[in-house]
Amino acid sequence: MTHCMSERPQDRAKFINLHRNLLQLLFEKRSSVRISPEKNDSPIIAADISLHLQGPNSNDIYTVRASQPPANHAENPPHQADERKKVLTSSNGARYEGELRDGMLNGRGVWTLPNGERYEGEFKDDKRHGRGVYTWPSGRRYEGEFKDDKRHGRGVYTWPSGRRYEGEFKDDKRHGRGVYTWPSGRRYEGEFKDGMLNGRGVETLPNGERYE
Repeated sequence: MTHCMSERPQDRAKFINLHRNLLQLLFEKRSSVRISPEKNDSPIIAADISLHLQGPNSNDIYTVRASQPPANHAENPPHQADERKKVLTSSNGARYEGELRDGMLNGRGVWTLPNGERYEGEFKDDKRHGRGVYTWPSGRRYEGEFKDDKRHGRGVYTWPSGRRYEGEFKDDKRHGRGVYTWPSGRRYEGEFKDGMLNGRGVETLPNGERYE
């Protein structure tokens, strides 16, 4: 069966090179790249391309899937074409579904790991950057701001035990002003540094006693 990639060879080459470059940017160490077109009978999408990357570890095979518009479709500007949602998966179970720009994770997306960890939110240059929600299979949850792949800015971190912190973060740690509460009713409001209570603050105990 003949697979229709595009009526114009230059379009086909551009499409293939775009996604080969994407893989090369995402995975620096690689041993081989295989390109396989797949038939798609959708009236909107003429063909899918799957790129399979086998890394230094033969068990690690990554796949990126992207759709090419049919030849009779109005051609989108390059920056729009690269903003379509993509799905990236690895043989170990990691998966990304979301937006890509300039060959990198940029925009909104969902990243899941085989251990159950999950991030949904904004990305910039392959890093968590902006607002998002990160959850762990243990029940821990962080919702707030990220910068350069770390919790940074304002956010809320909760534990399955009922503990809760709402306030400022820096480089993945509680840093700045915030409120920490315990399920027992204990409460601390004040300053934090490098993840620890540090500086001025007010602690309130379940019996109502208050310390400043």
